[in-house]
Amino acid sequence: MPKTTYKEKKIAKAAKAKEVVAAKAAKAAKAAKAAKAAKAKEVVAAKAAKAKEVRVAKAAKAKEVRVAKAAKAKEVRAAKAAKAKEVRAAKAAKAKEVRAAKAAKAKAKKEEEKFILNPMDHIYVPKHEIMAEEEKVELVKRYNSSHDLFPQILFSDPVVRQIGAKPGDMVKITRESPTAGVSEYYRYVVMG
Repeated sequence: MPKTTYKEKKIAKAAKAKEVVAAKAAKAAKAAKAAKAAKAKEVVAAKAAKAKEVRVAKAAKAKEVRVAKAAKAKEVRAAKAAKAKEVRAAKAAKAKEVRAAKAAKAKAKKEEEKFILNPMDHIYVPKHEIMAEEEKVELVKRYNSSHDLFPQILFSDPVVRQIGAKPGDMVKITRESPTAGVSEYYRYVVMG
């Protein structure tokens, strides 16, 4: 091996020092670059997290708004349905009322038609009256009889219909004549 001189040693030492400085500089640059990259990565991650947080908040707010709108729409639909039901019920009640009024009118007209000629207005028809319960009891006691043994008059008789007697009622007939004066007859109303 050849001998190295002082100058060569110094050059070698300077080169070695330069190499060490360059290595340190490279290492420091690499560390700075890595730190910068880490910082940049951290910033990007923070921005991403913030953006994600904003998106989640917006999505939550949008969902909340949709739910509120849906609830409001449901409420409006329910109110409309209730109103429609109320209107239908009112129309049905009105229609029922109209039908009842028409039926009553038709019934009244029918009843009126039955008695267009009122038999009570005829001069040969004597006065007919429905007897009260007390009078019936007194009459049965006076004649010592029962209701069904009295002469009968049919429920379908026009005069009975006109005065409103029902089967089971007792009718008092008051006749006037020039010879006998006033005489009373009793009839028991039966179905027929």
